[in-house]
Amino acid sequence: MLRVLEAGGRIQVGVTHDALIEIDTPQQAAEFEAVVKEHFRPPS
Repeated sequence: MLRVLEAGGRIQVGVTHDALIEIDTPQQAAEFEAVVKEHFRPPS
């Protein structure tokens, strides 16, 4: 979001009670993907 603002763009914000997951790097994306695959395996 900071890059968008620095480039003169606009963002919208809101308030939520849901937990948020920030993914800023390829490593974080890979870690998130592994967790999702582990917790949400399709039934055999």
